[in-house]
Amino acid sequence: MGEIPVRDDADDEEHPASLLDGVVELRFDEDRSPIMVITEEAPFTSQDVVLGDEEPAAAETVELELRWAVLGASTVLALLAVGLSAAGLLQTTGSSPAAIAGRLLHGLVLLGGAYGTFALYADATYLSRSEKRWSPSPWHYLVPGWIVVGGYLLWQFSAADPTALSTPALIGIALVAAALSAVPTAPVYLYNRHRRIGLLTE
Repeated sequence: MGEIPVRDDADDEEHPASLLDGVVELRFDEDRSPIMVITEEAPFTSQDVVLGDEEPAAAETVELELRWAVLGASTVLALLAVGLSAAGLLQTTGSSPAAIAGRLLHGLVLLGGAYGTFALYADATYLSRSEKRWSPSPWHYLVPGWIVVGGYLLWQFSAADPTALSTPALIGIALVAAALSAVPTAPVYLYNRHRRIGLLTE
């Protein structure tokens, strides 16, 4: 036998479901939408009953927060790397502290971006197959991101050494761009998710 929680402004109460016979009735209107009716025999009124979705577990909330933090951080780090590179301040060769920091920055962008791409694809795919209010297509975000990242890498390679754009190099650029395809569009996806269903809705 289950229990039904009833909350008011003072405290929380739990009533065995059998004690609510004749007290709480669940009906359906013409559109098959549920309607909860509180009868006169109830020890509480309709104002005391709070209806809402079940709150996500703490572990699920932390996981989602970490997922979106990594996704957003990968975009910030990528913008930082692009800015430093455009200013001529980003070094990746040699053994100087600046070169080590440059390689570390590139590594963080690659790892964070790849994880973010996987997280965005998995999340959008799950939402599109569920009955949520928002059903995004992951390709609406990943394909434009792949074009942006691929175009940037292609421009960087051609500016450094046009003769280095061999077939294996082009394939490598395409694969790296695919792994980082969520980096440019992550802010758009996070904003749309927050606006439609919230960031912490599983």
